[in-house]
This record gives sequence, structure tokens and C-alpha cells, in this order.
Amino acid sequence: RTVRAVVRAPPTTNPDRGALAAAGVAGGVWWAAAGSGDRDPRGGSRPAPGATGPDTAPQPLWEYRGPIGDLGRPLLHRDVIAVQADPGEGVLGVDARRGTLRWTAPAVAGYTPVACGGLLVMKASYADGDDRLAMIDPADGRTWYSDPLGITFRFMDLPVCAADGRTAYVVGHSGPHRDGMPDTRRRFLLAYDTAARRVRWRRELARGEAQALPGRVAAGRLVLVDAGSVAAYDTADGRRRWTVKLPDDGLIGEGGSQVPAWRAAVARDTVLVCGRGLTALDLRTGRARWRIDPDQLPSGTGEGPVFGAPAVADGVAYLTVLGTHVFAIDLASHHVRWRWAADTDLALPPAPTTVAGGLVFPPSSDSRAAAVAVNLRTGRTRWTLRDSSGSFLGTTGLLAGRDRLYVVRGKSIRALPLA
Repeated sequence: RTVRAVVRAPPTTNPDRGALAAAGVAGGVWWAAAGSGDRDPRGGSRPAPGATGPDTAPQPLWEYRGPIGDLGRPLLHRDVIAVQADPGEGVLGVDARRGTLRWTAPAVAGYTPVACGGLLVMKASYADGDDRLAMIDPADGRTWYSDPLGITFRFMDLPVCAADGRTAYVVGHSGPHRDGMPDTRRRFLLAYDTAARRVRWRRELARGEAQALPGRVAAGRLVLVDAGSVAAYDTADGRRRWTVKLPDDGLIGEGGSQVPAWRAAVARDTVLVCGRGLTALDLRTGRARWRIDPDQLPSGTGEGPVFGAPAVADGVAYLTVLGTHVFAIDLASHHVRWRWAADTDLALPPAPTTVAGGLVFPPSSDSRAAAVAVNLRTGRTRWTLRDSSGSFLGTTGLLAGRDRLYVVRGKSIRALPLA
């Protein structure tokens, strides 16, 4: 059984003039239509929300323990887990198949490396100046720097906002780093070709204070979220194709940085923008297709993000709502396939949901639950990976690769089989 949100068709509008106001769901109907979550979507009873299902968590294939840092997000690329080490120790590369340390890159530092073709790209914090990128070969940790790029990354904790096969898209500011503040400087978006080792194009952005701009690349478009807007740029020449204003222009703290409260995901020709609301935009034009507003949810949602960053699989978006639930939303029909309520502590939006091996993994910040697996088809809890120490504080990093889930938590990385 599925339930459906009531959606009003959007009239034709200019996306630069408030396309988010063009579509919506009737107030209060969406949340009510989603159901209480007390029954299985196929009919019949379901376990209590968040309860452990008939299967126990799989035993780890291996566990790596080492000097893993507290900040940043790990990255899985080319069978290597790249994770920030303790301060001053660079980046660690852990073999994803064996759980052994493959390399250490001590000459770089950055909270979150980004995969770009066969490389890891990040801020070159230990280079001369603060205007270079660092490239790491995930096979052996070999590291090299770009030439000076003519901008400073002094005010950007995560300057690499997205990447594709060979190009890293980075944001930086003008002028020497010793003067002024970020919102008083000109701000630029650059496309850096890691193979040719040169800047392909450069575009000026509106000034702002964000220390990271979340981005996604798909179908020749770079979708970039800023404080108060989301825009699409042509990856060939950097020309801006459309801009849509967002109803909340504030920044939030995440991983030690001030970042926009919204996140974007791209599924085929649709951009999902999640934060205080949830909006589906046309990737080519930026026009709104449908929207869910915060006032359609129960009262007391606060001022922060309501919807977490989604994972999309086979036309269905899986995302947290209010930091207490996970919803499965069919993007074509707007059906709410199921609603799952947590009995563990979930990380607050916009923390992302992970999908792998027919399972959905909400972002966990629970000191005693490292990961919870929810059946992708039914919305039932499949298993919970418990931690007995209860000493962990923070958000667990989850990485999905092939037939495994990697749980990065504290000083430990565990590989769980999913097949």
C-alpha cells in the first residue's frame, strides 16, 4: 500500500523570480498522508519503530583502528577509504578490501577530500601560500600541488564543491589572506582540469560568508547551493543557466564550518533541494515541479533544516525528516512509500542518508547505535549495529561500496558485509 501527497501543479514562472512559490502540497496533508508508521506498507503489523528485526547485524569482516581525526567526512574511492588523521598527521588511506593502512599523506590537510576521476582533490593546506589544490593518488598516496590559482582558500574550509571525471570545481576569494573578511571580497568559481593541470574557466559569484558550497555535477550541469539560492552552471564554460531563490538564507555550523542550510541531490533530470523545505526542480530549466513546506509538518520544527540530504535509488528518495523519521518518496508519482520512526538518535538535517545492498541507513549520532539498517522495500528495521561502550560523541560516517558498508566511528573503521 502506498500513500499519496496532494500536489498542486506549478504555473509557468521565471525561475529567477521565486520558482519555489510555484508549487506546493496542501497544508498538513502530506505529513498526515504519510501515515503513522505503525503498519507495514504492504499491510499487516510491523515492529515497533526502530526495533531490531529478525536479523542481527552482520559481523565485521575487519576493523581498522588508528589515529583518525574528529573532523571531516571520510571518502571511499578506488577501494581506498580516505580519512582525515589527527591534527598535523595529514590524510590516511585505508585499504577497503583488507582493512590495512595503505598509505599516509602527511603533506596535506583537509576535512573532506573529493573524488575527481582517479584522484582525491582537496585544499593544499601545507603548501606555500593558500591558493593551491592538492591531488592524491589513492593507489599509493603520492601527492602533488597545483600551480597558484590566483585566489585564496583562506576563508574556505572546503573549497572543492564538486567534481566530475577530470575537473574539480572550486570556490575561493580575491586578494591576500591577511586582510578583510570573506563577505568583503570578490568570490570566484573555478573549473580546474586535473589532467591538464590548468584552470578551464573562471566565474564571479555573489559575495558571501559560507565556508563551503555543496555541489553536484550531472548532465553537463554543476548545481551549486549557496546561502539563499541554488544555481546551475554549464560545466563546459561556467555560464549560469538558472538561479532559484531559497526561502532561508542563513548558515549553519557543520564540521566546524559555516555552510548553507540546504543540500541538493540530482536524480536523472530532477534536482532535489532539501533544507527547511523539500523542492523538486527541473535540472535543465530550474522550474519547480513540486514542493513540501515546513508548515505542512507538525508544529515545533524549529528554525533549522527539516529535511536531510537524500539518497536516491531507482527513482525513490530516502531522507530524514525532523531528525526523527526516514521517508521513502517516489519522485515520479510523489507517493510516500513508507515512513520509518527512529528509536535511536539520528543526526540532525542536513546529515545525509545512505543506501546500499537493498538497505537504507539513516545518519546516526547515537552513542550506543553505530548503524541502523532499514529494509529499502518495506521500511522495516532490519538490524541495528550496537556499540557497548557508549563513549562515542558525534556523527558516524557511513560509506557504501559494492557489497559492503563501512562504518567510520571514533578511531575505528569497520567493514560490514551486505551480500
